[in-house]
Amino acid sequence: MENEKTTSKLAVTSLVLGLMGGCLWLFASVPAIITGLMARKRIAASDGRLGGDGIALGGVVVGGVMSVVGLAGFLVLMGFTKGVGAFKSLKQEIEEARIELLMLESAVTEFETEQRQLPKVSTNDFLTDEADGVWFLSVLAAEEVDGRQNRTEKNYLEEIEDRLARDGGGALKGFLDPWENPYRVILKDRKGPTFEFEWGGKRVSLYGKTIAVGSRGPDGVEGTGDDMVSWE
Repeated sequence: MENEKTTSKLAVTSLVLGLMGGCLWLFASVPAIITGLMARKRIAASDGRLGGDGIALGGVVVGGVMSVVGLAGFLVLMGFTKGVGAFKSLKQEIEEARIELLMLESAVTEFETEQRQLPKVSTNDFLTDEADGVWFLSVLAAEEVDGRQNRTEKNYLEEIEDRLARDGGGALKGFLDPWENPYRVILKDRKGPTFEFEWGGKRVSLYGKTIAVGSRGPDGVEGTGDDMVSWE
């Protein structure tokens, strides 16, 4: 009478681990593949004393499938996590830009109230990394060469001092938004209650204001939906 085959315990272990791979991923699916291959090797060398080759093969297959599914799930999770992180970072940058341009507007308003004039530059519409923009910032920060405009030598940019761009010698170079683009500053140059200018190809009319500050936003293009401006 032939001896009854004994099912390989290693084959059963492989299948169980493979099924557990849905919950434990690599901690179960990889061992399922390894134990399944080992079980098939032992079964083949047992001269018919061990059975369960189909079970071992099932463990290898299930373990492999669970490994792939788990890896795909992990990559999706990582992508989602990075996406959430990027969204939070962008939201923070937008808030920083909004605060900075409002603080710059407030600094100019305070300067105008105390000095009874707006900072004088060669043009009323400029970027904060251009020559006129740097001079404008220098006046507000009490760093103008002759000191004729800022007669009190008060630093009106103290609250955004750490955001001002400077060269190696400490001289002002400009003021950039969180995306390394300059802010655009428009000063009122005409008498009367209306302050008019163009932003992104559209006409803007303000009342009771003498300065407007805007950022082109993350895309760096003026007039698109991600712009941040001091008048809205």
